[in-house]
Amino acid sequence: MPGCTKFNRSTATTNRLDRQLEMRSGTPRILVIRRRYLGDLILLGAILKNLRLQSPGAHIAVITEQAYAGVLAMNPEVDEVLPFPHGLAGWWSLIRRLWRKKFSTVYDFDNRDKTALVAWLSRAEQRFALHHGEKVHLGWMYTDHEVVSHSLANLHLIDFHNRLLTRAGIPIVGRDISLQPREADLQYVRALPELTSIPNDRPRLIVHPGSRSACRIWPAKNFAAVLDEIQGSGLASVTLVSGPAEKALMDEIQRLMKTPVADLNQGFSLPQLGALLSTFDLLLCHDSGPMHLAAAVGTPVVALYGSQDRVLFAPVGAGHICLSPPLPCLHCVLPNRCTPGDSYHTYCVRNIRESDVVAAVTAQLKAGRLKVAS
Repeated sequence: MPGCTKFNRSTATTNRLDRQLEMRSGTPRILVIRRRYLGDLILLGAILKNLRLQSPGAHIAVITEQAYAGVLAMNPEVDEVLPFPHGLAGWWSLIRRLWRKKFSTVYDFDNRDKTALVAWLSRAEQRFALHHGEKVHLGWMYTDHEVVSHSLANLHLIDFHNRLLTRAGIPIVGRDISLQPREADLQYVRALPELTSIPNDRPRLIVHPGSRSACRIWPAKNFAAVLDEIQGSGLASVTLVSGPAEKALMDEIQRLMKTPVADLNQGFSLPQLGALLSTFDLLLCHDSGPMHLAAAVGTPVVALYGSQDRVLFAPVGAGHICLSPPLPCLHCVLPNRCTPGDSYHTYCVRNIRESDVVAAVTAQLKAGRLKVAS
């Protein structure tokens, strides 16, 4: 099992300064556009790695929504993060920055009207767009584009992204992703009272029970039963983590549990959450942004899927277990509320059995080693 990854600030700073010096002698200035979401920005790491391998001295900037900028601070391939503009003042500020920075190449992985405008306004000599559908949006704003019209079923999102690099003539060397927690964030989470009181003589399981879609959430009573069995057998110590919006779910799980559990519900920043996940032996979660974040910092996951494509959004790397119910459903749990074909409005995740989750967590914990020595 991978250990905790540490961020060497002095080395990273030196590398970035070296790249800035090389940049002045005509090396590429690359702008990557990906507005959201957390998982998508993490999976973009494979693209950034291949761009860096192709142009070691390039200046690589990413433009994204401010809410997701923190995760890019953990990516050693990123030299700069630009906030996606909102309002006239934001657009004017971005335009001036784009013109001042003189990007040579733009890769737009969103291809929406606003991202096409950003690419065009950059004045970059090469502007590439990736589009899933029949026709690229505002194609005249780009110098070239890649259209993938067929279904993405059984294709990982990284491989979809790689289609644009192939179009641009960039070799695909690898598809690995590695985020590096910052030392300050590691020190912060290790000092949390909830963590310092956890015994070190057994594996440490962290559980993120939330999801961006309420329909994709495994029931609180299922989580409670599984976590009680894991703790009751002495298999692991359990910690719950969530954001403020998921407090009601956390409270319900704890109300139903018979064993005590550590509770972290304090609104971590993305770098802090990455550091936190890196200190645990295993994450139990749904298909979600925190799932990809844990995998990227070297923590294995047991992930619960509903009807969404388990291949397209799989966590990257070896040692993960993804559970999903038999599909198509044989026994729909909410036939009057499910919307077949829309994974954000189906409740298939509820058909995952508690025994299967216990078995997966047990297998993961017994196969690994403790990150924190007793």
